[in-house]
Amino acid sequence: MYPKYRFNLDRRSGKDRRSGKRFQFVKQLITGQRTNARRSSDQNRVVYFDRYRPNLFSVIVAILLLSVADAILTVNLIGLGAVEMNPVMDYYLKLGPQTFLAVKYVLTSLSVFILVIYSNSTLKNGRFPIRSFFPWIITALVSVVVWEIYLMIKVAL
Repeated sequence: MYPKYRFNLDRRSGKDRRSGKRFQFVKQLITGQRTNARRSSDQNRVVYFDRYRPNLFSVIVAILLLSVADAILTVNLIGLGAVEMNPVMDYYLKLGPQTFLAVKYVLTSLSVFILVIYSNSTLKNGRFPIRSFFPWIITALVSVVVWEIYLMIKVAL
């Protein structure tokens, strides 16, 4: 009639876990919670995180500063008689240097934002992590800035 073993189906202790955690949402909004994929099956999928590696901030700042340096040097080179080869940026350059600088910064920031969101993801079934593109982006931007400095020196002489 009665089962041989009795289980306590109600496992609650009576104490409310939520008490004293009124600002938990604000804390998680600032500090975040997820830093990596929890399951091995998620390693090759697009997984979003709310905490990133600390060195990623310095990479973002470097990319944005190099982009601003590129924009300033481009405006200076245009003033010295150079021609902008990118037709989209040439359009904004004709609207004025402030518009050009603002559009270049916004486009770069938006691109970096998207790359940061996907920085823990991979391409081609786990072969190419997105974060491996950041050194290539910095190298390309450094090359552009060095080339523009070289052109400024060459024109000045």
